[in-house]
Amino acid sequence: MIAKQLSFLIVAAVFFFAAQFIENHFFPVVEKFTVTEVTRYGANVVVSGTIDKARPCVLLQDVQAFTKNGETLEVEFLDRSAGYISRPVIRGASQPFGPWVIKCGANEVFSLYSLHRCHALWTQETKLVTIEDSK
Repeated sequence: MIAKQLSFLIVAAVFFFAAQFIENHFFPVVEKFTVTEVTRYGANVVVSGTIDKARPCVLLQDVQAFTKNGETLEVEFLDRSAGYISRPVIRGASQPFGPWVIKCGANEVFSLYSLHRCHALWTQETKLVTIEDSK
């Protein structure tokens, strides 16, 4: 009896992790994230570009920036007004983003990440881009 219950739990856990892996790798929320402009202003890097969302998932938090050492960088979203709501998915259309100001040091390498919820089982983190600032 215990062996059956244990084997059921193992199969369920394997299925859960396999389903999460398959969704994260083959059904991304963000299909294409293109940076069209990177400009340095003092200690800040300003990025703009386009984003193609493939799925209508809920953005759980603002895009985050992390250095290669895992330190969090402050991001200021200049493209937002009061009462901002995440853009809906427009299939087959690139949507503009930015300018976003990332507050970092000179020659800082950083990556931008997003976190979405597509359903109740798990969240989906997406590495959008890595920017190597050499200016």
